[in-house]
This record gives sequence, C-alpha cells and structure tokens, in this order.
Amino acid sequence: SSKAILAGLNRGTVVLYDVEHKQKLISKQAHTDDVNTVCFLDENPNVFATGSDDSEIHVRDARCIESPPTVIAGHALGLTCVESKGDGRYLLSNGKDSLMKLWDLRRCTNNSSSEQDHSNSVRWSRTSWNPSDCSLMTFASHTVHRTLVRCNFSPMETTGQRYVYTGSGDGNVYIYDSLTGELVGSPLHGHRAVVRQAAWHPYLPTIVSSSWDGKCVKWEYLHNEQEPSGPADAAFEE
Repeated sequence: SSKAILAGLNRGTVVLYDVEHKQKLISKQAHTDDVNTVCFLDENPNVFATGSDDSEIHVRDARCIESPPTVIAGHALGLTCVESKGDGRYLLSNGKDSLMKLWDLRRCTNNSSSEQDHSNSVRWSRTSWNPSDCSLMTFASHTVHRTLVRCNFSPMETTGQRYVYTGSGDGNVYIYDSLTGELVGSPLHGHRAVVRQAAWHPYLPTIVSSSWDGKCVKWEYLHNEQEPSGPADAAFEE
C-alpha cells in the first residue's frame, strides 16, 4: 500500500515507519545479530518477516509487537534475503550457507536455532541438516558469498510465480522450478563477478541482472515454436 517503510538495522533492530503521518511506529530489538533483510508478507503493513545474521527468520505482527515472533529455523548461516510471495503464506529465503529455501508459514514452528555456531568465517557443509528445518524445498546449485545475494519469485502475471530465481557468487543467475526443485535450463552466464540481484519483468519475458563487475545485463526469453513447449525448448539469452 506504500504507506509504511520497514527497515532492518545492525545489532538486531527493526524499525517501522508510517509514511503518511511521518512518524516511527516501531523500533524493536528483534534479533541477536544484524538484520540483513526484511519484507511485508502481503498488502497488510502490519505483518512482516525479518532475516538476520543469527540465521533465523522471524515473523511478527506490528499490532502485538511485544508478543514472541514465529521463529523459522533451517539455515546454517546468516540470511541474505527474505522475500514474500505476496499471499501471506509462502516465503523465499537466501542464506550465507549457499542455500535458498521455500517456506510455508502454516507449517513452521517456533523452534530456535540460537544454540548453533553462527560464525560466518566457517563454511558449513551444503548438505548439513538442521532438525528444526521445516522448509518445503531447498535449492542448492548457486553460491552465496561476499555480499547479500537476493532472491525472488517469478511474476504472477506471466508465470503464476511457479519459478524462483537468484544471483550467485559465480557470476550466474539461477532459475529453479519451485514444484520440482530442478534448475530451469542452464544458469544465465554473462558476468565476471558475483551477481547480487536480478529482476524479472512483470509482463515481458525479460530479466535484468546486476553484478560487481559493474555491468547490468538484459536477458531475453527465446522459444522454439517448432517444437513442443517446455524448459528444454526455451532459454534466456543475453
């Protein structure tokens, strides 16, 4: 609704601003480490999610901010991105453990992973299993390092949000099928350094990626109309 601004700060603080009345509504010590990413769950500005270097995702309601949050544990290292599907139910997250996870909030519990060692100087195994992990799907072909690599759902208007995508430390953009967990085609390779963020156009078959190599690359979706449609018959090209 563009009536509120949500911000994550260092030392675990989350701040919510009322844009219309130009006032701070909430300043809350929400995590035990820096908050790297925040998002609203839907058009309602009261319910939001936060991701921190303490490796946890917290879901809170601004109307009862002092109540304990829903704690979503499953990442072994800090969060770099949390993104909502916009329906108040599904979340997508990227972590410094080089894993992207899809969550159904209706399945999540308040299990905390605070007893884990969250030192970001240690690279955990990509196959490490967290007994508190309630994620629906884990995507593990990309890498996350050096910066807060973002992730997102594909557009509702053209794909029904079936796909999820992310930048990567190897300079590629990865697109996954959220129903199968498989990569869709080959990674989009056109950068020489880490890709921090990519954006999929809401109506056109176009993706734009930005990288530490100082370039923005535009990708167009090409489809072979002479063959049956499917992931193998179509690809994004630079």
